[in-house]
Amino acid sequence: MFSQQVFAVRQDLVVRPIRQGTRNCWVVKDPISRKFFYFNEQEYAIFAWLDGTCSVQTIIARFCRKFPPVHLSPAQLSEFLSELARADLLKGTTGTTSGSRDSSFNHPLAQRLGEVVGNPLAIRLPGVNPSRFLDMLAPGCQWMFSKSVLALAGLLILLALACALVQFENLAAAVPQLRAAGTSQVLMTIAVSLIVSKIIHELAHALTARHFGVRCESMGVLLLIFTPCLYCDVSDAWLLASRRARIAISAAGIFAELVLASIATLLWMISRDDPTRAVLLTVMIVCSVNTLLFNGNPLMRYDGYFILSDLLGMPNLAGESAARITSRLRSWIWGERPGIRREETTRERLLLWSYGLLSAGYRLILIMVILYGVDRYFDRIGLRLLGMGLAGLVLTTFVTKTTTNLLRPPAGSAVWGINRFKRPALALGCLLLMLAGLLLVPIPRPLHAPFRIESRQSRDVYVPIAGQLVWAAQPGQIVRAGDLLAELRNPALDLELQKIDLQLDLLRSRLHSLDARRGLLNHANERPALIESISSLKKKRTVLAREKQELAIHSPLNGVIHDPPNLLASPTEIRSVSFWTGTPLEPRNRNCYLPQGTHLCSITGESEKRAVLYLGQQHLQHVRTGQAVRLWLPGISRNGLDAKVIEIAPAPLDEIPREFLAKNVIALNPASSPGTMRPQEPLYRVVAQITTTNVPLPLRATGQAGIRTTPVTLWKFLRESAHASFRF
Repeated sequence: MFSQQVFAVRQDLVVRPIRQGTRNCWVVKDPISRKFFYFNEQEYAIFAWLDGTCSVQTIIARFCRKFPPVHLSPAQLSEFLSELARADLLKGTTGTTSGSRDSSFNHPLAQRLGEVVGNPLAIRLPGVNPSRFLDMLAPGCQWMFSKSVLALAGLLILLALACALVQFENLAAAVPQLRAAGTSQVLMTIAVSLIVSKIIHELAHALTARHFGVRCESMGVLLLIFTPCLYCDVSDAWLLASRRARIAISAAGIFAELVLASIATLLWMISRDDPTRAVLLTVMIVCSVNTLLFNGNPLMRYDGYFILSDLLGMPNLAGESAARITSRLRSWIWGERPGIRREETTRERLLLWSYGLLSAGYRLILIMVILYGVDRYFDRIGLRLLGMGLAGLVLTTFVTKTTTNLLRPPAGSAVWGINRFKRPALALGCLLLMLAGLLLVPIPRPLHAPFRIESRQSRDVYVPIAGQLVWAAQPGQIVRAGDLLAELRNPALDLELQKIDLQLDLLRSRLHSLDARRGLLNHANERPALIESISSLKKKRTVLAREKQELAIHSPLNGVIHDPPNLLASPTEIRSVSFWTGTPLEPRNRNCYLPQGTHLCSITGESEKRAVLYLGQQHLQHVRTGQAVRLWLPGISRNGLDAKVIEIAPAPLDEIPREFLAKNVIALNPASSPGTMRPQEPLYRVVAQITTTNVPLPLRATGQAGIRTTPVTLWKFLRESAHASFRF
């Protein structure tokens, strides 16, 4: 019988009592799995009696004598023992093998594979033991823990915060410029800043733990949403009795990054060099905003959570709050009584329920946002099937963990048969009805596509006569019809005009001489020929003079000057001394030779701008005229521009604009011939009229657009996604 069974806990477990607020609790460390478990006074009393000599009946009797008037039922004790067995804290059982597990699941490789499948968005790679390195480093860093140094660091953070508030407008204006740069140098700066700051962050944890006598057993790399991050295992800090020491270890990384951000802020205010300011601004953002929103977030099990847990005096805040919600749901499903609980105040119950609901909602929203971003990324690189498989794995793992815990039958129950599963079946039916209702909930379906700024009545200006560029107006300059745009010179044309002028002078002199000797018969026949030659040269000169006048290029209409697309020059052309690159209006192209037909610039009015979106064929069926569009232009509009769809092309494009080639936002057809830019999939032009008129927009600027289409049910969205990814 269950009441006569005897259980024993493992002898290798490490147990430490700690003080949390006004109550005592015990921390149990599993040295094999390096997991920690927290027990209140009642739970630890039962844990201590599991010495292999006390039966279940004896434990219940002892519990009732020690904690009157609390009653411990056999079902509650059975559930508690089952939790200990699932956590591998029991050494074994007498008369049953329910506490043992298949040895194949204890293999390190199997455990590692289970962790990866269980949480593919946070994969912890095997680390190294940094004890020897920290032992060498710690003596030289003891001065950092003096009260005077910590006080100065705190004052430095306050000073930097005050300076940032004073310079908030300048900081807000500098961030979009940093994002708009988007060069490989900026991206490399951000990557290096992240790596260095996180190394300092983890070293701060390790050195602080070493200062309080806690050893760091492991340090390595964590793949967080496939992004490499460092981790430092200082979980032994939970064995410390001092709450102040535990908080100091948890807050050390955030504090170190805030000091770095403060130094970067003060240097940013006095720096003048643009590259240096960009690096300092990157360090400032990474070490302040990023660390506070990520590491300081108490709703995730990172530094902020452990600090909050110690401040509230609840060492297992996430576990207790999740257990409270799970217990209530299991009581609805199975009619199960709550497990062993200590006496709680109204404040503690409110905190547990509030944290549990907020944390569960935040995690669910975060998972949805991450999966959406992963799906968008794999869709952009043409591997949407892989992205959907990864999203399915994460969702399956999440749902399996949740439902398995809720639908697990109560331990120690002797009620078998159909009656035992009436309530679970009813709960499962309600859950299925809720899921079915969720599939019918309409959700927004924004479509995203690249776009380019164009103009309805823009005029492209080309070089009519080849020549060397002497002067040119600047892009963005407002001109009126007839204003000079550029001036060229053609030495060959000038030389030809000089030759014609010289020939005309000679012929005119000859004609004048003939007219002076008009009476001579032998010279009378030359006059018609001379007149014909002079007339022919005059016509030729008129043509050349008109060509010379065309070297002065004028604006065909009122508007604003815009650069043409950048030139994609071949290597052989670049070797030419007089060849121009980029755009003709750039100052570096002065005195360069512009061939006839060169696209010099474009003239358009600001009120004529519109956005042309390039949308795939599979999304075109959801677009209608009149739908709202949001446009994002890096470095131009932080909050986006409003527009609406006014035209949808009936036929796909043959080629895409050259501006999209450098940004690699549209996949090209690899089978297309050299020099052509054919898209890999059929793309259609969708024209959107821009309704925001107070922002100057450069012609041919590119960005991302979002079309607000008609909401669809979740079921229809999943069905369309499946049809787009699979062949049925």
